[in-house]
Order: sequence, then structure tokens, then C-alpha cells
Amino acid sequence: MNITILDDYQKIVPTLASFSKLAGHSVRVWNDHTKQVKTLASRLKNTEALVLIRERTPVPAVLLQKLPKLKIISQNGPCPHIDIGACTRRGVIVSSGQASRPSYGTAELTWGLMICALRRIPQEVAALKKGRWQSSVGTTLRGRTLGVYGYGRIGAVVAGYGQAFGMKVLAWGRETTLAKARADNVAAAASKQALFVNTSRAGLVEPRALERALRSGRPGLAAVDVYEDEPVLRARHPLLKLDNVVCTPHLGYVERDGYEIQFGNAFDQVLAYLAGKPVNVLNPEVLERK
Repeated sequence: MNITILDDYQKIVPTLASFSKLAGHSVRVWNDHTKQVKTLASRLKNTEALVLIRERTPVPAVLLQKLPKLKIISQNGPCPHIDIGACTRRGVIVSSGQASRPSYGTAELTWGLMICALRRIPQEVAALKKGRWQSSVGTTLRGRTLGVYGYGRIGAVVAGYGQAFGMKVLAWGRETTLAKARADNVAAAASKQALFVNTSRAGLVEPRALERALRSGRPGLAAVDVYEDEPVLRARHPLLKLDNVVCTPHLGYVERDGYEIQFGNAFDQVLAYLAGKPVNVLNPEVLERK
């Protein structure tokens, strides 16, 4: 089977142990990124199984029309970037499972970003390299308040880390998530906080709203791992120009252990399709039609 994997920025996928599951198949891995339909259509013209890394590349109807050999799209997580209706009309199966565990990598990076922001670690490293010594004063985490927006699997892990750091942890979200938070001795938040860390989705915040708020001094600090349009290349994002923001290039889920699980699941979905028993199918109408 002709299998294509897109957006492997770090050239990591062929080094994963799970990659051996595709032995015997023709696999092409692309390391650069493009959203150009013409370019993607050329790259994917012989593709039968397309493996996506989360939401990096949109798959609209206009692209699907140019991929007559495509039979299955396999990935993990939500699929707002895939036109599932168009896939159904063209008989393309979309298989997307959910990870069996929280993304500990995302939760850990959240804490790394918080500590970096409060202790101004990136700025101090840069200052030291320029010959300056102790150019600012940071603050500690213990005794401060941590607000967790959305108490899902990752949010619950972040909250647990906060308790370990000796912080007062508050949750903010729907009543169903708040009930789960209360069961973990986490109270509901009554208001917003000064420290803002986003490792979830850029869409949680109105475009440019955080930049405007940071320039006005409230919140005083921010740490951001996600952006409206990714990847951010050539430093073309306004947050990168602010000294009171720590920015990372969407590293939350990007770690080897998590990749092994994610790609292992995605490859298993392709193999299940080949065995005639597709799993995690989001458009079962295709199976009923067949």
C-alpha cells in the first residue's frame, strides 16, 4: 500500500519503533509543511493511506477531489481540519482514535513554561550570554493560585502538579468538569488570574487579544505554545516581539514517548483497514455503503 506521512518536522517518524509496523509497504515521509492544494495534490497523487500528525495540514474537499486513489486518512485526536463530509462522499474512511492516556508531555511543558515565565529564565539566559548578570527578579510558585481552564485529562494532571508545588488550584469550565475537579479537591475559580499559559488551542483566545492585554500590563506575564496559524516561521508573530511572553513552537505533545503511542495507533488503524476491519471510524457511512 502507498502510505504518506505529512509534516514530520523533526524527521522523527522513521526512527520510532512503531514505524516498523509499516514494513512491506511503500511509505513516503514529508518533512516540510505546505497548505497549498496544488502542491499537496502532487505529493499525494498516488497515496492510498494518508497519515496526519494531528491538525497540521488541512484536508478540504478541493484537495480530496484531486486524490482519486486515497482510501483512508488515519490520525489521532479531533479532526476540525478534515472535511469529513467530503471524505464520506468520496468513500474515504477517516480513522482517528483518542490516546489511551493524558498527554503528560503537554502537562509537563505547561509547568516548564510557567516556571520559565515567572523566573524569566529565557530572558536571563539571553542576558547572561550578552555579559549581564542577574538582570531581573522572578517569583516562586508556592503559595500562589493556579487556574486551570477546562478540567479534562490534561487539566487534571496539571492541577495535580500544582498541588505538588504547594499552589492553591482553581478550575474553570463546564459544570461537568467542575464536578470532577471538586472530587479532586480543586475548587471552582471565581475570576481570571494574572499568569496566562496556553498549551491547548490558540482558538481559546481572540486573535491579538492577548498581545493587546500584555502591552497594557494585564496579564503581566504569558507563556504560549500554540498559535492561530502554524507553523510560525521567520519569527512572524507579534507575541515574539514582547519581552513578557515565553513562546515555544507547539511542543506540548511533541515528545518521543507520546509519538510512539500516537503513531502506533495511527499505523494500527491503517493495518486494521487493510485487514478489512477498520477501527475508530468517524464516518461509518462509508462502511455501510461498501
